[in-house]
Order: sequence, then C-alpha cells, then structure tokens
Amino acid sequence: MSVNKMLSYIFPCLMTILSSCNPGIFIEHLETSETEYYLPFTGGTAEIELSHGNWEIERVSVNNVDIEYDSKGQESMIYKSRFLSFSLSRPMSSKLILNLEMSVDPDPVSIDIHISNDFQSTTIPITINACKGYSFERIEYGAATEVVAAVEEAWVRTLETAVVMDWESYVFDDSFRRTVTFLASSVSSDDMPEVMWMSELLKYVGEAFDVLLPEPFPSVGEIPGLQGTVQFSYKETVLPLAKPSDKVRLSLDPGVTTVHMDWGYVKYRIPYTIWLSHSEGKALSFSGELISKTYDGRWEVRQ
Repeated sequence: MSVNKMLSYIFPCLMTILSSCNPGIFIEHLETSETEYYLPFTGGTAEIELSHGNWEIERVSVNNVDIEYDSKGQESMIYKSRFLSFSLSRPMSSKLILNLEMSVDPDPVSIDIHISNDFQSTTIPITINACKGYSFERIEYGAATEVVAAVEEAWVRTLETAVVMDWESYVFDDSFRRTVTFLASSVSSDDMPEVMWMSELLKYVGEAFDVLLPEPFPSVGEIPGLQGTVQFSYKETVLPLAKPSDKVRLSLDPGVTTVHMDWGYVKYRIPYTIWLSHSEGKALSFSGELISKTYDGRWEVRQ
C-alpha cells in the first residue's frame, strides 16, 4: 500500500476519534468552597478553598473598580485606601486568604477577586458590611482663639415729628441671640474620610445627636466651661437668649430723625474633637472648629 493511500485511511480515523472525545474530561473545574463570602467591617479573615491550584490572580476590584496594590508575586498582596485595608495571601496553591484589617466605609464594600488559567476563569465575591451602628460618646473643646468683643448695628428706625417730643423704645428684640456653627470646611479625620458631609456622618450614627456647648464669653487661650446643649449640625444654629429689658429714651427735635442702635457681641473660634463609640468596632473620631457669636447686652445709640 502506498504512503498516500495509507494516510488517506489514517486521517479520517484520527479525526473521528478526536471528535468523539469530550475535551472537558481533561480540564478540572475551577470551583470555590463558597459562592460568596461576607466579613464584618470590624475586620476578619475569608479563607477561600479552591478545587485545585492551577490558577493565577488576574485582577482585583473594589466596588467594581480595578485596584492597584503592593504585590509580592501571587503569594502576598496588600491594599490600602482611605476607607479600608486588606491583604491577600496564598499559603497553598489551592488556598487564598483575604485578611481585612477594618473598613470605615459607611456603605457596604464589594471586593471581587478574578482568577483564571488557560482554560477557564471565575470570580470570588467578598462583601464587607457597612461601618455603622455607632453612637455619639463625647465632645472635647480646646482653648478659645480669636476672641473679638465688638459692636454692630442691630436696627435702624426713621422717626418724623412736627414738634419736640420724647421717644422711647426697647433696645433688644427677638434678634438678641447666640449663633453657633460647626464649620464643615474645618473638619478632618483619620478615621472617616468624608465626615465633613452631614449625610455621611449620619450613616455612621444613624440619627442626629446633641453635644455640649462651651460658655459664650471666654478669654483667648482659655478652655471654657460647658453650658447647654445643641443638636450637632454643620448649619448655623440660632439659640434664643433672654432679652434684657433696657429701654432707650430720646428727645426728638422737629423733623426727621434716624436712630441707629448698636449691640455688643463676643465672637470666637474654638477647636473640638468628637468621639463615636461602637460595641464591637474601634472608636472613631473627627475634629473641627466651632464659631460662636453671642450678644452680650452692651448697646449704644447713634442719631
């Protein structure tokens, strides 16, 4: 039999054998011990057992965004961001460990580990619970700075009379008050990166909370005592004060008289730090600056 004729028999037989084979029998399925893994924000370890060790890490994403991380081959990887830090290690060819230090993200975090080999790929999803359930613990103030005692125009009235007359009026009205502002622009924190937004702060604590206030009339460099409470907010808060009953009395000449009333006030800045506590997680804190302005009962009139 010629060589060409022999080959004409061999090739069809070989193709028949190959087509009848199931290529899947040569590939071991890449499977994980769990379909999804969950970790508390306080930290923990996810131990991922795989059906075999023929795979490599292709990429890792956090909240669907591929991340960059410090890597020592496939054996150890470290990732740090403003909100969380974790490490990946591969102690065995068929085992992967994610160790979470802690997440301070007030929203749930999804980590996806994408692994593959030449034949198949799979994704290992890990969900980290939201960092929440905190309670307000305390506020501490530092020394008052930039204390200013000054006067400003409180109201103006234009009076007209045809004859000489006596006129009197109360000096203070409902505008006699104290205002306090916890400046959002001054807030910083090593624990909660976006806590200068009230909506983000409330994700940690769940609801608004009251804080103690410093006294309204400190001296520069003094740590004032505490007096009263206010709901913590980054908006200006108005606190009504009991109005003094002072009256201004003037003798008006015929014609038009404009009366300018000035009130005295004390305004200052003071640093503060707020601590939040949790029954399971570590304490969190943030710092900022409070501005206080209080009318102090001084007044003077101008015509």
